[in-house]
Amino acid sequence: MTLLSEVERPLALFTQGLANRIPIFHSAEQQRSIVGSDLCELFLPHEFDHFDESSANRDAYRWLVMQQLGFRRYDTLSFSVETARSRIEYLAMQPAPTAHRSPDLELFYRHFPVPELARYLFFVLEEARVAELIVSEFPGAQRLKRQYRTFRESTFTLSAQSPFTELMSLEIALQRLDQLPPSYVDLVAPILDGPSSVYSSAEATVNCYGAFCTDLSSEAASTVDGELEEMVELPTLQRAARLEEWQEELHDLDAQLHAMSFDENAEARQSSSDEALDGSLREASVELKQERDQLQRSIDMEKSHLSSYEREQIIGNPHFRYDEWDYLSQSWRKAWCSVYEIREDHVREDSATELLKRIQPLVPSVRKRFEQVKPVGMRRVPRSLDGEDLDINAIVEARADSHAGLTPTEHVYVRVEKKQRDVAACLLVDLSASTDDPIVQPDPTRIPEDEEDPFDDPYLHGAINFDPDQSESETPRKIIDVQKESVLLLATALENLGDLYCVYGFSGYGHERVEVHVAKEFNESLNLGAINAIAAMKPLRSTRMGPAIRHATHKLLVTGSALKVLLVISDGFPQDSDYGPDRSDHEYGIQDTAKAIHEAHEKGVQLFCITVDVSGHDYLRRMCRDDQYWVIEDTEELPSALQFAYRRLTS
Repeated sequence: MTLLSEVERPLALFTQGLANRIPIFHSAEQQRSIVGSDLCELFLPHEFDHFDESSANRDAYRWLVMQQLGFRRYDTLSFSVETARSRIEYLAMQPAPTAHRSPDLELFYRHFPVPELARYLFFVLEEARVAELIVSEFPGAQRLKRQYRTFRESTFTLSAQSPFTELMSLEIALQRLDQLPPSYVDLVAPILDGPSSVYSSAEATVNCYGAFCTDLSSEAASTVDGELEEMVELPTLQRAARLEEWQEELHDLDAQLHAMSFDENAEARQSSSDEALDGSLREASVELKQERDQLQRSIDMEKSHLSSYEREQIIGNPHFRYDEWDYLSQSWRKAWCSVYEIREDHVREDSATELLKRIQPLVPSVRKRFEQVKPVGMRRVPRSLDGEDLDINAIVEARADSHAGLTPTEHVYVRVEKKQRDVAACLLVDLSASTDDPIVQPDPTRIPEDEEDPFDDPYLHGAINFDPDQSESETPRKIIDVQKESVLLLATALENLGDLYCVYGFSGYGHERVEVHVAKEFNESLNLGAINAIAAMKPLRSTRMGPAIRHATHKLLVTGSALKVLLVISDGFPQDSDYGPDRSDHEYGIQDTAKAIHEAHEKGVQLFCITVDVSGHDYLRRMCRDDQYWVIEDTEELPSALQFAYRRLTS
């Protein structure tokens, strides 16, 4: 068996050499889309074990990469349904199907009574056409194609009674275009005669559908739905390729607007009159801006429809893979989770100023509290050039060297120096969507209804707050606000203490995309950029905690520090869209996170979990030891709890 994770790096280099694009690999069953003009997303099997030799399985992966790059290179994804209708009589006779923002290939399939069968036919025909073009341009790929063909021919398992027997026979025959039976030659002639295009495959699809599928129903197609779904979804790739083109157009429009803005400023400097900017240049600028805004709206809608990644964040960022524990099968899913480190430059915003303002009164007391953590111990450094005492062993060796005629060493002193801390800490903050919940605080001036005094005049006793800066319309504080304040407050203390530390936020988007947002790294100071990054932390999606803990553990081990501390700040139990077979069942996530915590402990990492979830005892006691977690009932206690946990772990 060969895992995708084992060949991911050589495949990435292979892809970049062929297409000059950054590849992102995903399991074939996850139909996701390509976003970003310098990015290439490929769908590959999580594992490939057909061949006994690992080298043969690796070659199969290479051919799949070349095949999917071929769909881009040889214009499969530029298919236009209008062009196809103008060239193919059958399509022109059918009513034009419409659907909101559907890709053209999907519209093409809807010209047929059973679109699923048309999808299958078009794929195998276009696959054969593209394969021939690949080996023509890259003769060395002939060996990869031939080897992969043996795999495809061995996977056809439909019985002779199946209505799809003829279709499968056609697919087998298409693996060897130069040896096609006479009955198929006329049907697939468009892709054989002369220079072929994607419309040649469309015409051949019409021919084959009329020959094999006229009497087949949708119910018949559904019986072998699994057989037809193992292919890559070309409409998805086409929609994503269209999005790439739009983003390139948007980039060009931005450049034009920037140039026009420069020209307008130059013209304004030359003339102080308003009329100078009311001419054709201003009108062109307005029209161009309207076009740019419309294109941006189309891109946003397409991204939303595709549920696409924000790939501009992932490009160039480190990518890590980690195992995941499947308690149902009591086995590891090797290299199952992809973790991306996201690092962004944040400008100074009002949120950062407000964050600093809120913690400023507490900083002196916190720093003073942490000064008690510093050790006062001393250590003796022998064989020093100078020091407070003599090193007897060094003196004896020096005398022996002198008697032997050798030059004695002058390092015969013992120096006493202060003992230094050797601590590295990771502050791992949960950025799940639930951290957007407001904090409900009791009103200290509110008297229970059964105790209210009818003669108690609020105007006399000052119960009404006349401070205009504290209105009821003020935005309520949220869990994420307290998390950011707590982390920044602890960070200011650690800066004074001198410990190495980092600040990460994490969120889950399925096992193929766990994001770790880097606000501050170990080797950085708490500068303005780090403060802005902490202030910019915001609620995202889910709490896939296991991979985040494994990644934080890995980063701590790399520091080489003697004492490694991991503080996890969360507001709920581990969960994600595919964190187990059922999202409503939290057992899978709890078991995997427990394994990750156990792994961290075995590797020498001191881990402590702090949660503001009042029901945290129910699952934390199953994930951690009793002395490894703390459940806070009042969110405002988080800063003190975080400081207490750190002092206890490092003192």
